[in-house]
Amino acid sequence: MLLQANMIRPWYILLVFSVVCLLEVGARPTMNATNYLMSFGYLQPSGENGDGEMRDAVMNFQRMANLEMTGDLNDATMQMMEKPRCGVEDMIGSVVMGANTNDTDNTKFMPRLKRYALSSVKWSKTDLTYKYVSFTEDLSIADQKAAIERAFKHWADVTPLSFTEVNGGEADILIEFAAGVHSDGFAAKFDGPGGVLAHAYFPESGDAHFDDDETFTVNSHEGINLDFVAAHEFGHSLGLAHSSVPGALMAPFYSGYDPDFSLPQDDISGIQALYGEPEADEDDSTDDMVMETPDACNTTFDTVFMDGRENTYVTKGGYIWLVLSNGVAENYPKKIGEVYPGLPNDITAAFTSPWTHRTFFFKGRRIWRYTGQTLDEGYPKRTDSTGLPRRPDGVFVWSGDGKIYVFKGSRYYIWNEFTEKVYPGAVRRIRKHWRGLPKGIDAAFQWKNRRTYFFKDGEYWRYDDLAMEVEAGYPKSTARWWIGCEEPVSAERLTKS
Repeated sequence: MLLQANMIRPWYILLVFSVVCLLEVGARPTMNATNYLMSFGYLQPSGENGDGEMRDAVMNFQRMANLEMTGDLNDATMQMMEKPRCGVEDMIGSVVMGANTNDTDNTKFMPRLKRYALSSVKWSKTDLTYKYVSFTEDLSIADQKAAIERAFKHWADVTPLSFTEVNGGEADILIEFAAGVHSDGFAAKFDGPGGVLAHAYFPESGDAHFDDDETFTVNSHEGINLDFVAAHEFGHSLGLAHSSVPGALMAPFYSGYDPDFSLPQDDISGIQALYGEPEADEDDSTDDMVMETPDACNTTFDTVFMDGRENTYVTKGGYIWLVLSNGVAENYPKKIGEVYPGLPNDITAAFTSPWTHRTFFFKGRRIWRYTGQTLDEGYPKRTDSTGLPRRPDGVFVWSGDGKIYVFKGSRYYIWNEFTEKVYPGAVRRIRKHWRGLPKGIDAAFQWKNRRTYFFKDGEYWRYDDLAMEVEAGYPKSTARWWIGCEEPVSAERLTKS
């Protein structure tokens, strides 16, 4: 079964091979080998295939399936065709997806080196969002969401990618459970129990659809394991084609529930070929390096925050300054680890909760929480399952509603301190709700006057939280008005008015 162009989102034009994965489970009442080979790209769909083409097609399938390449439709080959599998075309032109295409000893056949395969397309960003169009009744919504989170996490753990659920507006990946003809149109209809399990698209569409006539399960060998199917589909959503390595998640054949599953090396190599390795945020070796002390009057800042006693701090690299009403306190800057033991250099965001008076620091995919200046037990933690983006630009409590806002690039996230998760659907575009702010801020915080300040490139903006716009006369110089540079600064001026 081939998916046609009418499945594609109207704003995307995909090549034929960009239509991805139909996972098929169980034997057909009668297996038509010719139709099977046409469906998966081994034979021309026009049907103009002679005996020689048929033999070549069978041999290519046998190579993909790790069978003896006899070219005959023997019992082992027919049994493999009846196995659960993914329906993307394995063969593009004269090349089998999953092969090393540099081996050209015989262009009719899959080369001998088995490996992951790339679709030649990838996302142009690393912070991706997803949204549910519908759910299955087989599982609770909580179980479904947990399975989907686990599926995404396999890929997030080995790449710089992050995945955040949204409820409203646009999302990069739409997740839909449906039966029969659904949003793709008739050409991609699901075919009831025991047939097509799911399909997905390559970037930059990425939508994943699941056949709701199947019985989806979690933590069970019965039914269809949602964790495996979703993880496989999301591999396609990220740009991976099929692998010919036995045991690889992206192999064409469905393998079902494995309570000890971890992403095989072939899949890791494939996804890292597209997006690279995860950022080395666990490596704080720079803390031991000799760092030149920055000049507070001639630098930008990584974070600006108040602690639980309303002391104002700014940080840069491995240093921290205490800012008083008349400028920087004596004996500052200090090494950041002297004030907050255990905190690494180069944190990117920080805030203190007005409810618990705990201070949170963010770097890469990790979060540190301090009570006073003591690191709380169990920290740092990874933020993979929190919905937070990597390296947030700024975090602050907004006086408008008392919620915690996380800014990253062009989007903001609303975060719950107690669950340490982003509220479902609370990911939105900054420009639609926060007028006049620059993109990609350096820092943000709510000062003791309960007004919100944003910092970037040596300047700051004071925000009118009622009018939802930058106040007149801003931006202003951070060095002059906060640090006390260029000329003596009066306490009155440092009221930041």
